[in-house]
Amino acid sequence: MNYLAWVKKGLFLGLVLLTQVCAVVWAAEEPSPTLEELLKQQGYQKGESVNFIQRHNMNRWEYLDNSHIILDGGPGPQRLYLVEFIRPCRQLRFKDDLSYKDTLEMGYLHIHDRILATGGGSSEYCQVQAMFRLSPLQPPSDSSSAKP
Repeated sequence: MNYLAWVKKGLFLGLVLLTQVCAVVWAAEEPSPTLEELLKQQGYQKGESVNFIQRHNMNRWEYLDNSHIILDGGPGPQRLYLVEFIRPCRQLRFKDDLSYKDTLEMGYLHIHDRILATGGGSSEYCQVQAMFRLSPLQPPSDSSSAKP
């Protein structure tokens, strides 16, 4: 067998081995959690849709995934909101501060407004697609402790 045939055979075997390794690695990855699972981990469930949120500052927020954050709407109960973006904001998890441009200039964050995420020497605009109230998960009822 000549040298070129050995090289071709080696490349073919190397390609087969690489394909097998990639298949094993991809099969081992766990699927990312759903939005409902992420909210459940935080102790919340998605509630009714809202068209705007009154916002004075955006200091309190929590990253869920590239397409969702939780905003604290201020003092009082039931003031947590889920914000969903039109497109994934890939750098959002690495940002420190959020601000927004209120298109109607009335002190409210509206659907289709843009949130500006800054930090680490860069910034990214994330356009709001939808917003929902968040409510605490109701603890499961324990039917075994119910009296007859």
